[in-house]
This record gives sequence, C-alpha cells and structure tokens, in this order.
Amino acid sequence: SWSGTLIGVAEYDSNLSNHHIVLKLESGNGADWFVGFNRAIGINSDNVQADNQVTIYKVKAGDGLGYSTSSLKGMLRSGRSMTITNWRRTGLDLVIKMNAINTSVSPGYANVKIVFGPQTTPNPTKFPTKRPTRSPSKKPTTKPTAKPTAESTAKPTSSPSKKATSSEP
Repeated sequence: SWSGTLIGVAEYDSNLSNHHIVLKLESGNGADWFVGFNRAIGINSDNVQADNQVTIYKVKAGDGLGYSTSSLKGMLRSGRSMTITNWRRTGLDLVIKMNAINTSVSPGYANVKIVFGPQTTPNPTKFPTKRPTRSPSKKPTTKPTAKPTAESTAKPTSSPSKKATSSEP
C-alpha cells in the first residue's frame, strides 16, 4: 500500500515539502493509470469538472510517456474510494481511497491511500466497560410539591389599554 499527500499542478512552485503532483500506477500493459489532485486555483481555476477533487485517469497506451488518449475514470471527494478490480490480472483489487482534502492552506492538498489486495475490516470495538445503573437514585414524588392557584390573580380587561406598556427599564 501507499499513503501520502498530493498537491495540484497549479501550486507546484509552492511545494516546499516535495509532495507528489501525480501518481502513475503501472498496469503492466501500457494502459497505465494516473492519480492527481485537481486543485482549482491559478492556471487550473477555470476547471469545468472535478474542482478540488482527486482525479483518476487511464491512458489508452504508451505508458504515459508520450501522447495518448486518456479517459477520466474517477473523481473522488473526501471519504470516497474507487476500486480497480483484478489489478494487473492478479485477481486482487486496487483501491484508491480519498482520505481528506485541505484547500485552506497553500499548497492545498489531498491525502490519499492506495491499497492492493484484500481489504481488511477493523475488528469491532470491545464491549462497554461500565454497566448501566440498575434504577434511578431518587424515587419520583407521588404528588406535586406546590399547589396551583385556584383562580387567576388578575381579571383580564375587555379591551386593550390606551397607554403603551414596555418591559424595558
């Protein structure tokens, strides 16, 4: 598996941490796959599709070393993943997971994980350690503690008063 940070090509010049711009996934047959962060800023600000998402492309041939027709195969937002089944005819899957995107920093980045082979499911959490209480600690009262008034304390007027009232001091 591989886990790391991708930045967009438009912020290449501010890549002080030497993060990856694009990942090439070698297919073994020339029709390779490429994973990148389509950061919508600068020269890339007029994107029509997949702004600030991880994009996954597949080239038709040529190992990505020269001109080749490519097809957009996936666009991933945070928390999403894409599976390439039977990767390199192994019978196993290659999963590209988009963990997080942060565009509030420069350079903006995408945190990606690529996993080959069986996907493990985490073990369930252990049982809770504290038991619930058996019963309430205080018994409810059987009667109300204060008696309500028998009648209203002031009789309503038949019409509104002429003088304006205010609750403010």
